[in-house]
Amino acid sequence: TPTTGQFFISFNNQDKKDKLTLSITDVTGKIVYFEQIMPTYAGRNNLLVGDHSLLSGLYFVTLSNSHNTQTAKIYIL
Repeated sequence: TPTTGQFFISFNNQDKKDKLTLSITDVTGKIVYFEQIMPTYAGRNNLLVGDHSLLSGLYFVTLSNSHNTQTAKIYIL
């Protein structure tokens, strides 16, 4: 998904006590951003993520908890 700055990540969380981790990696696999997120709410959550001074290019956003890991591609314009 192309973006020029901030973007939202929407996810379902089964347990409000579950700690989430967010990482953004570049195409070489280098972690350019990492954050532990807690607490969240049980059910649907929306997380606002800034561009964190990322240069233009392709990145992978990974969101993990104790039950699941999901990765999506983003393009910074």
